[in-house]
Amino acid sequence: MSDDEKLSYKILICTGLFILTFWVSGLFHETGHYLIARKLGVPSAQIEWVWIFCIFPAAVKIYDFNFTNMQEFLFNFGGGFTAGVILFILAIVFWGIYKRKENKIFWWIGTFAFAYSVLNFFSCYQETVNHAEYISFKYLPIDVSIIFGLPALMGIFKYRAQIKSLINKYSLKQS
Repeated sequence: MSDDEKLSYKILICTGLFILTFWVSGLFHETGHYLIARKLGVPSAQIEWVWIFCIFPAAVKIYDFNFTNMQEFLFNFGGGFTAGVILFILAIVFWGIYKRKENKIFWWIGTFAFAYSVLNFFSCYQETVNHAEYISFKYLPIDVSIIFGLPALMGIFKYRAQIKSLINKYSLKQS
């Protein structure tokens, strides 16, 4: 197998892991809302599933229930906080596995989990303080920069020596 084929497989695996982490993040987030709703006594809470890449948990629907201000705060806060904590713990676990096994896949899974953890903690703020802006996707540019920018920056930092050697290698060839 050539180096280009190996690189193609690695990119495919990383893309798949990124999408899987996206799905798991959404599942944890909406499950957090659902569990808080059930704890608050909402009898009709349901996770709504939509088609994005696959069947994806998109929202928690609640019928015939009026929240107090504190209940609404807890419900809105619960999704991002639950997912953020779980994904942060998963990131630490996967980075620990990477340290023991030196398999870069575990580092990338940990990095994606960490980025989605940061996104979910940010969504706690979005959903509780500025809910109308949150549901109208006002924060989408910030969300996209967290999801793509954080892993990219972490990757650049982790692989800075290899990147520097590639830059030196190709800049010397052009001179």
